[in-house]
Order: sequence, then C-alpha cells, then structure tokens
Amino acid sequence: MNPEAQEVSPARVLASVAAAIPAEVHSNIIIIGSLAAAYWLFAGDENVRTKDVDCVLSPRISAVDKGRAVTERLRAAGWVHKPDRRFEPGDSRTPVSQLPAVRLYPPGSREWFIELLAEPESENQTDLKWTAIRLASGDHYGLPSFPFTGIATFGARDTPFGIRCAIPEMMALASLLEHRGFKDAIIEDSGDQGRPQRRRNKDLGRVLAIAALSPPESIERWAEDWAKALQSCLPSHRRALAASAGAGLRRLLGSDEDLQEAAVICANGLLSRQAMSAEQLRLIGQRVLAFAVEPLEALGR
Repeated sequence: MNPEAQEVSPARVLASVAAAIPAEVHSNIIIIGSLAAAYWLFAGDENVRTKDVDCVLSPRISAVDKGRAVTERLRAAGWVHKPDRRFEPGDSRTPVSQLPAVRLYPPGSREWFIELLAEPESENQTDLKWTAIRLASGDHYGLPSFPFTGIATFGARDTPFGIRCAIPEMMALASLLEHRGFKDAIIEDSGDQGRPQRRRNKDLGRVLAIAALSPPESIERWAEDWAKALQSCLPSHRRALAASAGAGLRRLLGSDEDLQEAAVICANGLLSRQAMSAEQLRLIGQRVLAFAVEPLEALGR
C-alpha cells in the first residue's frame, strides 16, 4: 500500500481543481488516472483512494502557456510544492530533464496533490519527454509527456465542473500499450515493506480494475473504440501497436508474483471497496483478452 494514498471524493476534488485554476484554462485540462476512472465508474457517488490528480494540458501546442498560467495562479493562491527528489524549482541553468514536475498541494491539505502533464510531441515519440516552463518569478518547472498520453485523453468527456475527464477504456488502452515490454521500472516512494512496487503491475492492474467495474457488455465494444483511437492518435503505428497490445497483460496474468502485487495495489486503489483476489483478477484479465484485446490484435494483423 502506498502510505500517502487517501480516500477522496472525485466530484469534490474536481470541483476544487476547477475553482482554483483560471477559467480560461478549463477547456485545456483533461484529468486522467484513478480519479478520472472513479468519477465515471462510481458515478461520483463513492470515494476513491488516491494521492494525485493528473492534469493533462491539451493541446500540446498551448501546454507551456496554459501550464504557466495554472502554476502561477495556484502558487499565488497558496498551493505549495510537493517535496520530492526534484524538490527545488530550477532556473535557466538547470537541464530540462532535471526540472521538477509541477506537483502542488492545495492550501491546508495533504490529502492529494495536482500534477501537470503534456500530451506527446508527435506520434513518433517513444520515451518520456520534458518541456520547460519558466514562471515570471524566474523559477523553472518541467512538463512531462508520455508516448501514449494522447490515447488516454482520446474521447475525454465534459464534466459539470468545466474540465474534462478521460474515459476508463482509453486509459486502459494507454496502459496496455505502455507496458507491452513489461519493464521493471518502480513507482516512486512505493513499498515501505519488501521490494518496491513495479509500475507495470500498478498500471496493468488498473486495466483489470477498470474491467471489473465496467458493465460486462461494454468490454465487447472496447476493441472498436480502441481501433478508432489508434487511427486518430497514432496512424503510422496503429497496426503494429494493435497487434502487440496484449503482450504485457499476458505476462502479468502468467506471473503469480506480479498478479498478486497488482491485486494488492488494486485493493488500495479503485477496488478498495470490493477487493478481489489475484485469481479473480486473472479471470477478468482472460475476459479482457478474449473480448477486447484479441479482436484488436486481429485488426492489427
């Protein structure tokens, strides 16, 4: 369990974020991650256990200007930088890759923090990229962008708060694509006991949690929706990505150790109210493979 995770109301946090950022930036904000998934899957009626609110600035072309406006507004309103390994804001001499992300706690609370991200620079981006934001104060922050964030935000829907939330099935596809290689990267500040938790198990576990919480019949429509997202966001690579989409999930389901870790992470996240065993998640994963992943892979082939 991540000791920092707290139970929060998705609707209340979304309202707080919308109230704090400039109104003219609302249309450029898309919330992704557990909070967004919980907002749609729980219909706003249940709390979710999370510690961060991931805000993607969209479109990328305006990300720096909008990110600067959000950061300066929040800092002026008393939001404070979250201590981490990149604690101090940088300056003009700081390499972009060493700049701290914009991670800010709201005034008087440590229940959750906001983090700003950008969409990828193009469909050919294959690794994490950082873009510098220079504030009027001279402080420099960095906006991280991941290759499949554009998939996660595809089809994001409006909320009553004026900012959009990513839809669960697109965040699931982004996680599947991100972890096809099943790499060993760990989650920052994870695992106060035993080995640190692996990012792949958290993200692929979230795919299983989303499937567990979604209406069973909706999973059968995922492949068609996923194909549309790939065509729109990554047209040059859509076939290769579709054909390999299930590689990481199959490795997760085939590893008792990794699946057990995913079950623990899920129980402290989206599935905190209905924890499932590793074997229950394996059955859900097999359903996702049969009804969503394999039809997508067939389209790729």
